[in-house]
Amino acid sequence: MAGRFYIKTFGCKVNQYESQLIREALLMSGWQETISPELADLCIVNGCAVTLRAEGKSIDECRGVVRNKKRDADVVLTGCAASSIERTKKRDRLEGRVCIVPQAEKERIFEKLGVGARLPDGISNLYGHTRAFVKLQDGCNMGCSYCYIPALRGPARLRPESQIRAEIISLAKAGYREIVFTGICLGWGSQDIAGLAEFAVREAGISRVRLSSIEPFFVTDRIISAIKDGYICPHLHIPFQSGSDSVLRRMNRNYTQGFYINLVERLRGAIPDIAISTDIMVGFPGETEEEFRETVKFLEKVRPMRIHVFPYSRRPNTVAAAMPGQVSYRLKKERLRVVSELSKSLARSYIEGFIGREVEVIFEEEVGGCWHGFSEYYIDVGVRSRDNLKGRLARVRLVDIDRHGRVYGEVSD
Repeated sequence: MAGRFYIKTFGCKVNQYESQLIREALLMSGWQETISPELADLCIVNGCAVTLRAEGKSIDECRGVVRNKKRDADVVLTGCAASSIERTKKRDRLEGRVCIVPQAEKERIFEKLGVGARLPDGISNLYGHTRAFVKLQDGCNMGCSYCYIPALRGPARLRPESQIRAEIISLAKAGYREIVFTGICLGWGSQDIAGLAEFAVREAGISRVRLSSIEPFFVTDRIISAIKDGYICPHLHIPFQSGSDSVLRRMNRNYTQGFYINLVERLRGAIPDIAISTDIMVGFPGETEEEFRETVKFLEKVRPMRIHVFPYSRRPNTVAAAMPGQVSYRLKKERLRVVSELSKSLARSYIEGFIGREVEVIFEEEVGGCWHGFSEYYIDVGVRSRDNLKGRLARVRLVDIDRHGRVYGEVSD
């Protein structure tokens, strides 16, 4: 029997997408959503386990729901955090009666709960978001020595193209101007990402397509051409993890810093203003001071516009967890600080090159009379306006960047 449900999501865009599938299934079955777990008959925590901290936050949320619920509600932990609990056999980390639905069984979540609902083949909107996510694939075969996710999500597999195209059309009809192609290992396999982006823009009427994150060896000539032709935003998030070849070998990343530098040169040769962001992990087992300095020098040479830097997190049943030379928390924190400061400097340098120029911004939210949105280059832009700009695509001339790195502009049209 239908009632009220609450859903809380942690982690990546794929998890957010899958929460929307669950949400739409329940809404289509007559359930009502509430923002308070205390008012819900069904509480779902879609958890993450990419790091120890992320897993802990997911489990803490689940424990909090159990402690604070004031009615006889079903509590569910699903996603990668649920899979980790199951694999490590640490059910005692949860309080009370919690139904665990591991990632591999997420498609059967309603069957396991005895709820009369079925996951749809795609989403029709993305609750609370101006940009919609489109999941192209799931799972990963890369075998990075530090990564826990393949054990939790399984091998790489592609989503049927017919489902993807139908979903793009549905999202365009719902009014979305931008969609983000996402996956656990985006670009793997025979999927024609460039062709799907062209379909979205030319046939479905989407204004722009963005890629969430793509490994360096999956950035093909077809994708570069699609960026040049305006079908994909001129911003690529290309994880690198380390600027040291010896660390990359221990990570089992299967490329060198030279490969990455050549790729960046190709991209900038084809699209001079392209925004390149990346992931950097500090404190990987055995990382010496010299290896860390190699990473810093590499970043100074590549000059990404944004760096997502994070400390190595020891995950169970991974090759890296058993490696010697585990780096201390203090040293990881210091290296994190150094790369974070460099990231701020590089971001400012990149953005300053756009001051006085026009970019296209899709506005997402208003804070204190200032509307914020992202340009095609993934620059976060603020505009003072009394008008409701939510969801609007506008040309904006960038006029200033303050000492905190915040960018401001004026609508040109």
